[in-house]
Amino acid sequence: MIFSYDATKIADGSLNQCRFELGDVFTENPERDSYLSDEEILEALASSKSLKHAELKLVESLLFRFAYEVDQEIREAKWNLSDRFAHFKALRDKLKKDLDAEEILNGGAFGLRNSKVRPPIFRVGMHDVFT
Repeated sequence: MIFSYDATKIADGSLNQCRFELGDVFTENPERDSYLSDEEILEALASSKSLKHAELKLVESLLFRFAYEVDQEIREAKWNLSDRFAHFKALRDKLKKDLDAEEILNGGAFGLRNSKVRPPIFRVGMHDVFT
């Protein structure tokens, strides 16, 4: 697996921007610091409509990974592993909200704009009698 990140390309609309927006930018020691490999990110980008859709897909995969982790305390040592889950759940909720808002704006009132779906046959006022 490859773990790469170039901070000078955070607006490339691809791997580097995705890593930047998800906060997965520490690639020096990938076994310890990185959540996602380049292959995972590139596949999510290739199979998604947009960068935000890919990010949502990746965040959901991270939620599945972190869902089973619990907080641990051994004497003076304490690990709050559930904090990662809470962080990525909040990020997922934000991405879903943003994507829902974009789809409403792009799709019009019925989600029909730029679509191959037939428009409704009936419209408001079509049976009004003009006198």
